[in-house]
Amino acid sequence: MILENHYFASLVDTIEGIAKSEGYFINLVLTHGDPVKEREGMMYLEERRVDGIILFSVCKDADYIAHLEKNIYPYCHHLQSHFR
Repeated sequence: MILENHYFASLVDTIEGIAKSEGYFINLVLTHGDPVKEREGMMYLEERRVDGIILFSVCKDADYIAHLEKNIYPYCHHLQSHFR
């Protein structure tokens, strides 16, 4: 996998370093701007009961956001954080 966006690659590298220092691993789901792939990726992460999600979403509909807010894990959606 090649991350062509250097800003994004640097961001992922930073997130991975911080996660590792806290005893976590990261799962990276790339959707290439496809809302269907994003939903599939979210289902994948939900099935694995991840501890948290950092989400740069292409999906904007209210039902999808409501679904995210109902989940038991914390997530960060763009600049909004939802921690319980």
